[in-house]
Amino acid sequence: MGKVLSSLSRHVKIYNVEERAFKVISKEKPVPAPLHQKSLQEIEQLKRENPSALSEQQEKNEQLDQHLKNVYVLSHDPKKKSPEFSKSREIAGLLPQLRKPFIDHEYGYFEPDKKSIAPGKFTLKQAIKFLSKHQEQPDVYTAEVIAKEHKIDQNLAENVIRYFSMFGYHDPRNKTNQKLEPNIAQKLQQLNVTNVKALMGDYEKEVKEKEKQLQDGDKKSDNVT
Repeated sequence: MGKVLSSLSRHVKIYNVEERAFKVISKEKPVPAPLHQKSLQEIEQLKRENPSALSEQQEKNEQLDQHLKNVYVLSHDPKKKSPEFSKSREIAGLLPQLRKPFIDHEYGYFEPDKKSIAPGKFTLKQAIKFLSKHQEQPDVYTAEVIAKEHKIDQNLAENVIRYFSMFGYHDPRNKTNQKLEPNIAQKLQQLNVTNVKALMGDYEKEVKEKEKQLQDGDKKSDNVT
């Protein structure tokens, strides 16, 4: 049933379609769509305030028309260049223009000059330098010296040397000659420990005795079982 109705409606739509189309085309001026109520109110207000505005839009403005006639653009074809010039430009575009070797920065990025660093700031290179000096001479190159040299806060310098340090080589075979950290050395000085080597020897002796006691205890338990 639906198929029959759709077929009938299609025939009704196309019935006498050419005559209806010519009837619409033959009209001198098409009928405009009705305006919205708000648009009609605005048009009426414009007519009251400026009655000549609508009539001026429908008339031809001779002055504007003359201005449009005076505006024009002149264009010229570019001069043809010689084949040799175009060929040289093409070759130059293929070849590299910068022939200097690429300079890689020390830390992978460009660091500003010392004069351009603002007070209270320091670069990675400067941080590595004063951390190395502090690690080599902790009593001489203190946080106060670092703060004065780099114009930073002393608390910041103390935190940097406390929580950051440079890599160092420690030989595990030479336990008695290992370089102690600055804070450990200060604690040993406070405890009046002068012979660090003897202290390390006593500690190793105590550890060996503990290990021996544990081994003897394991042997006794095996014999009992």
